[in-house]
Amino acid sequence: MFAEVHLALYVGEPERAWRTIDSQWRAFFRSTQRRITLVGLDAVTRRGRCALAAATHGIEPARTLQVAERAARALRREPASAAGPMALLLSAGIAQVRGDSETAVRALLDAARASDDLDMRLYAALARRQAGTLLAGADGAELRAGADRFLSSQRIARPERMLEVLLPGFTPA
Repeated sequence: MFAEVHLALYVGEPERAWRTIDSQWRAFFRSTQRRITLVGLDAVTRRGRCALAAATHGIEPARTLQVAERAARALRREPASAAGPMALLLSAGIAQVRGDSETAVRALLDAARASDDLDMRLYAALARRQAGTLLAGADGAELRAGADRFLSSQRIARPERMLEVLLPGFTPA
């Protein structure tokens, strides 16, 4: 299920990603797998991403945005260190969908710093790239250029697709 939803997001099919994870969520939630900390965190994060991507594209926007908000809240409550940056990234996308770019930029920059602290360099770069896209002027261009250099060094040929997968909420509907 998890690989399938990431693939759907990557190829620009947020509705398929959302329908897949939503249709299988109850079964996963009842399984013992969710009790494994990293698996549970990953599942909540992916569900939040799929819901946010769906909301961004106008797919059940009230429900999917609510699911994304619940995922962000759940991640904020988690003691695992990686949950913090994931919650911030979801919160940034939620703010953007709600039309609050200023809050989105703050959350993105906070997520980038938190990701750096945990050596989660891909997430840090993507957060900075998206913040740079939202910011005007030289500051935005500098953030974006630095992120693009990192992404290029990692041989990521289509950063916009990685953004759709790992940082949804910024593509216009």
